[in-house]
Amino acid sequence: MTAPFPTRKQEEWRYADLDALRPVWQQFAEPLTLTVGPGETFEKMWLPGDEDVLVRRVQFALEKDASARIFVLNSAPVYGRIELEVSLAEGAQFELFGANIGTGLSTNEIVTNVKHIGAGGRSRQTIRLSGQGRGRARRAADRRRTVGQGDAARPRRDRELQARA
Repeated sequence: MTAPFPTRKQEEWRYADLDALRPVWQQFAEPLTLTVGPGETFEKMWLPGDEDVLVRRVQFALEKDASARIFVLNSAPVYGRIELEVSLAEGAQFELFGANIGTGLSTNEIVTNVKHIGAGGRSRQTIRLSGQGRGRARRAADRRRTVGQGDAARPRRDRELQARA
């Protein structure tokens, strides 16, 4: 069963190029789910392909003391979207290093949703933008001693985000 096509009313799709996404939605509607086991390490580099529209949707579950590092170059000529939903168990660590490089009328975005489920989890997101980008860090309100850190730089405007519980 395919997920319903997104709308601009959904915050996470607000800046998406929905016209470019529509013809390829069937391929990308359901995110890939990956689990990194207790104490394990996962590291991946995602480079652009030759597709006009490139979408990667991944849900990560990092179990106790697991770690993941993702390196992303997002530069699709029409629409590129990297979407990560990450949940961090106790002591888990997540790092994302990404760059959006837009040309002409392209829209490239990196959308993240990080949930700090367990105590002592750490996340760090560094995204460089030369186009359009989205990022968000969220952690469970009832957890203590979790750390989230993010940095997104735009031409002529730098912004840094840090969140500590």
